[in-house]
Amino acid sequence: MPTATSLYKNIFEQILTIETCKKDLSKKILLLKEGKRRTSYIYAFLSYDFNKHELLEHATIVALHNYEETILENIKKFYSHCTEDEILTCIRKEIKTSKMLLDSVKKQMHNKSELSFTEKRMFDEVCKYVVEQAREYMKINK
Repeated sequence: MPTATSLYKNIFEQILTIETCKKDLSKKILLLKEGKRRTSYIYAFLSYDFNKHELLEHATIVALHNYEETILENIKKFYSHCTEDEILTCIRKEIKTSKMLLDSVKKQMHNKSELSFTEKRMFDEVCKYVVEQAREYMKINK
């Protein structure tokens, strides 16, 4: 049976892979103008972010159940904006937010003509957010 530490290392390796994929997508997002292709890249970028938070949630639950303080401290570094006592709540809030952003982009991809003004505005803001994130990823390890 795998230990909490080996599970965390495996999850961390998956997160590193996700971050590499997000960086690759960042370049594509920044090179394309608005359109279906760019929207699909934005959706993929947000999906990777969602998956990362889910992986960290699983790692946190395992660490909490096994009293692995070192692992918890490492995970807390990903969520430095949260207080120490609410790490799992904070991760779940990030998952919920990521899901909401994904739903907004998905609606744009499938029901563009049926979107309300507010939904269109939400999609525009999500795109701005992802483009800004993409710029940040491109600054890393130039």
